[in-house]
Amino acid sequence: MRARRKSQLRAEGFVEACNFAATVLLQQDDLKGAHELLKRAEQVSDRSDLDRAITWNNMACYYRRTNKLRSAVTFLERALAIEEHTGNADAAQTHLNLCATLSQLGRHGEALQHAQSALIRIYEILAPQLFNGELTLEDISDDSREQFTVLCIAYHNLAVEQEHLKKIESACCAYAEGYRWAGKFLGQSHQLVAILKHSAESVKAKLPASSAAVTRASELMDGWPQAAARSVPQAERSQQLEGLLTPRHAGGNGGIPDDLPSKQVLGVAQKSTALVSRAKRGATQTKAAEILGSDHLATP
Repeated sequence: MRARRKSQLRAEGFVEACNFAATVLLQQDDLKGAHELLKRAEQVSDRSDLDRAITWNNMACYYRRTNKLRSAVTFLERALAIEEHTGNADAAQTHLNLCATLSQLGRHGEALQHAQSALIRIYEILAPQLFNGELTLEDISDDSREQFTVLCIAYHNLAVEQEHLKKIESACCAYAEGYRWAGKFLGQSHQLVAILKHSAESVKAKLPASSAAVTRASELMDGWPQAAARSVPQAERSQQLEGLLTPRHAGGNGGIPDDLPSKQVLGVAQKSTALVSRAKRGATQTKAAEILGSDHLATP
């Protein structure tokens, strides 16, 4: 048992070293050397899902650099299949890599979906930390700062794809939302702040001054408001929530059994749901991120 564990640790160390060295070589434009190292890492990484996912992500970076975009997509999808249910931030970055690669292929609808998925995944990581008071502006760890960077890149990529799909109003607000998060948690000197601000202002200029999207974007870029507390009666909340649940089956009630109390609370009743009209992480990947920076995630 001990011998097997030692062998596994040696294999993991070898995979980590190969991946780290490969990212350095990619940065130095030694594509052949990087590919050879990644192939060796792939051969040894069969004992660890995490090692495989990291290696396939880096392999995708290699194929993007060599303009073999469809091969890059294949490796990213393999990595995502492993990372999707790990509960860490790796899946968000893989979604962003897929977004950027699919955008290069002109598949902007799919790229948009991956940007949205990245946002959801990184919010799932950050929200508990914010809720529990673990994150403060005075003391943000390197890991948390990297997660906020991923969040802001996700907003950037989302807006880029919305622009490609002619959803200009949505793009305007997405750039502004990313700018708001970047300004608060990354600092005004961070390059993403300037990128998001410039992009938001450029898109705002394409819209009429009377546009609701322009108004909303301006509000977002002004920072975080001090919201006043508002008490909403339970009956009113129930009416507002009614109809938000999408049924799992045609003509269903959102999949809520008849005997569940939540059915009454939500006011779902016995009718069909309708739309509501309302006014390791591994040291390898961390080191690779330090070398390559976050730019390789962003959609140009």
